[in-house]
Amino acid sequence: MEENKLKKKILIVDDDEFFIEFESAFLQREHFRILEARNGETALDVMRKRKPDLVLLDLYMPGMDGMEVVVRARAEGMMDLPIIMVSKEEDHAKIRELMEAGATDFLTKPIEIEELLEKVNNFLNEAHRSGHRLPVKIKLRYRTLGELMTGESKDLSTTGIFVRTKKALEVGSLVELFLYPADNKDAEPIQLMGEVVRNEEPHAGDPGAALKFINLSPQSVQHITALLDEERKRNKVDIIVVDDDRMIQEMLRDSLTEAGFSVKVCGSAVEALKTLDICSPSMILADIMMPGMNGLEFCETFRKNSRYQDIPFIFISSKVDKETLLKARKSGAAFFMAKPFDVKNLISKVAQILG
Repeated sequence: MEENKLKKKILIVDDDEFFIEFESAFLQREHFRILEARNGETALDVMRKRKPDLVLLDLYMPGMDGMEVVVRARAEGMMDLPIIMVSKEEDHAKIRELMEAGATDFLTKPIEIEELLEKVNNFLNEAHRSGHRLPVKIKLRYRTLGELMTGESKDLSTTGIFVRTKKALEVGSLVELFLYPADNKDAEPIQLMGEVVRNEEPHAGDPGAALKFINLSPQSVQHITALLDEERKRNKVDIIVVDDDRMIQEMLRDSLTEAGFSVKVCGSAVEALKTLDICSPSMILADIMMPGMNGLEFCETFRKNSRYQDIPFIFISSKVDKETLLKARKSGAAFFMAKPFDVKNLISKVAQILG
């Protein structure tokens, strides 16, 4: 029992029994402890309660797919948990979307065992794990093999950076980085050291290299954290509207914008959770009846992250039965407005709550 506690735990999430058994067989030989889930809801429950050290997550599953699992896990604050997506997907745009949503890495089915074991061991033997990426464009210079070149970041976290480069960098090579924040041209560049862990080839549409920071000083971590905070502030909006009805989206966006509010519109709860990573709102307006994750589930997931505890949440919904109203109140909603609603009344309420 004591030995089991010391083993690193890997959660395998797949609706196909064969893949779970296949992956388990090889990982158990490496002395990892295996946890299993057959769907997205169970996977999230296991992540919350069992605290795995790494997740191998199938992309396409009935019900909640892998993309939604990643987004919800990150929204609940599981930023440092390595999540490796596993799929037959070959579309570079889709894979890039998964990485931007919070996936740590990607494995293609059918899985090559050596590649699986190498990735798992790399992540679990790291002194620190990959952090959640935030799209940040920063001018930089980078030096490798004695050559100094200019580039630009695509995204950034406290543990790594994706650099747009003109030519591929060798995986495993060390790169010296000099970051130049745009808002302070007189400041000294932030100097960092990184190791190339992945390349995006030119045919992928966005060539560059993913680098893992090495030997970060506390001061460097502070600088990077400050850059990420500044980026969120730049993306500040008053209201995020979440509704799958395009007419409602357009009406609310136009009316609220005309009233002087800055508005971001999302067509689903999953899209809204992804938006929250790069956008800091003062309020959420959300429908309840939506495909996939409904509004109540969205609010529950949203509230689990301490960053969002004080953001007011207003439900707008045609579902007004007693049970729904009680659930909305229990979720911590600031207000509930039934559809069809009077736009002037809604704007007045928004203005009142936002002061």
